[in-house]
Amino acid sequence: MTFRSVLIGLLAGAAICATTYFNNLVIKQSSLVGSYIAFAVFGGLILFVLLVNPLLGRIRRTFALSGGELAVVIAISLAACYVPGRGLMHYLCPALMTPHAINQQRFDWQRQGVLALAPEQMLADPSANPEAALARFYQGRGGDEHVSLREIPWYAWRRTLWFWLPLLLSMSVAVIGLSLVVHHQWSNHERLRYPIALFADALLPDPQGRRAGVFRSGFFWTGTAVVLGIHAVNYAHTWWPRFIEIPRRFDLWSLKQIFPTFAAGGAGGLLDPNIYFMCVGFAFFLATDMSLSLGIAPYLYTWFAGICLVHGCNFGGGMLQPNIERFLLAGSWTGMFLVLLYTGRRYFWNTLKKALGLPGADHVKRYSVWGARVAAVALSAFVIQLIVLGLDWPLALLYTLGVLVLYVTVARVVAEAGVYYVHPSYFPCATIIGFLGIEAVGPKGALIMAILTSVLVIDPRELLMPFIVQGLKIAELKCVPVGRVGAMALPMILLGLAIAIPVTLYWSYDRGVNAASDGWAMAVFYGAPFNAVAGAKEDFEAAK
Repeated sequence: MTFRSVLIGLLAGAAICATTYFNNLVIKQSSLVGSYIAFAVFGGLILFVLLVNPLLGRIRRTFALSGGELAVVIAISLAACYVPGRGLMHYLCPALMTPHAINQQRFDWQRQGVLALAPEQMLADPSANPEAALARFYQGRGGDEHVSLREIPWYAWRRTLWFWLPLLLSMSVAVIGLSLVVHHQWSNHERLRYPIALFADALLPDPQGRRAGVFRSGFFWTGTAVVLGIHAVNYAHTWWPRFIEIPRRFDLWSLKQIFPTFAAGGAGGLLDPNIYFMCVGFAFFLATDMSLSLGIAPYLYTWFAGICLVHGCNFGGGMLQPNIERFLLAGSWTGMFLVLLYTGRRYFWNTLKKALGLPGADHVKRYSVWGARVAAVALSAFVIQLIVLGLDWPLALLYTLGVLVLYVTVARVVAEAGVYYVHPSYFPCATIIGFLGIEAVGPKGALIMAILTSVLVIDPRELLMPFIVQGLKIAELKCVPVGRVGAMALPMILLGLAIAIPVTLYWSYDRGVNAASDGWAMAVFYGAPFNAVAGAKEDFEAAK
């Protein structure tokens, strides 16, 4: 773990945080992160090992980065991928400002008084100058000139950022610690495959500094040429429609006549499948039974949901509101979490004992012990902040546990199955409200948990923990100290936040969120916490 590898990793992560919002939402190109195979990281890795590193080696042999150094660069830059996109900043600022605009148009919100239920520090405050802070946030400056940093109404964001930053950092530190706790158990005791990490390792130079063996394989280049050829033909068809097209999408909607219950279950893209060569490639890293389960599970679930719908049982409902589907998914992810605890019970128990200063098994790694200590302190800080915010301590504990269930289980799915795009639709607030009821939770408590959910876990395709566990495994495969790599994730996140927050606010006030944001988020997401509480209050009043 050299100084230059750490520096390059921090610079690469900083570049991702500085350019992601502009790339994704201003010029609206393919996402730089988008999934747990972050294109900015792994695509950049391919270009670096093929073009840049050999050139550096020709200039001077010591200039070329070794496989271990590149592993450090990847691990550090992966930690940054959580910050600028859908993991956090894509939604954070609009989620804190948009409720003020929606409240002006929603009579039910005004009647229920849901906006007043939110603690002041959880939302932005545009009241000092609504035109500059609120209207321009959506419309942008307009014209050809760009906004300056001095024109950004920092006063509207200062109070809420002072609340959110410590909360986000507490959870981030806890996630880094938990990643160190589970790493040895998953990697060495359970021998998980880590398909994404194996993919990255296959690209890195060997110990002698030569290109990875995959780049010297004729089969690799033949497959690459075939895939690139298909994309090139289809690209030509886009420009010249009379040119031939090689189909990758298949229309199977005629099957709904034979299986009406399947179509009723909301098949969506399952009856309009698209072949993704990346998925095909990663299937080779998986065990046969795992690959089969991933292939048939969506169809079986949709078929079952369709049968229930035909018989009057609708699984769907509001995004953050309790419904049958939310309970089913919460039960499945919680059950998986309990299985993981049971499977690693001996290692986790000995880790806990050593973290408390008690004698434990010698095979427990030192970085696991320190990870447990750091996670315990950070989670305690997170819970205390929720209690100070106004959430009752039992709810604060339950909510924190629910978030951890999601983080750990998604990280496990990514590590074991290489599922790089995960959307569990499990929201802790909906589960807690559904089990305890709005009367027990209280409208204010429900809204606090819903707003937290809308920031922390609303779009789990870019959660922090899966990125961290991948980075740790990549480092381990190249014999780099895992504990040191994990420790570097925190400065990367701090640097990423310091860059991504002003960049996001700058482009929001320059171009306007209406022009940049996706339609789904504007129509559904930003008002979801308040819709959930307003709906729950109406249901409670109707039941009286």
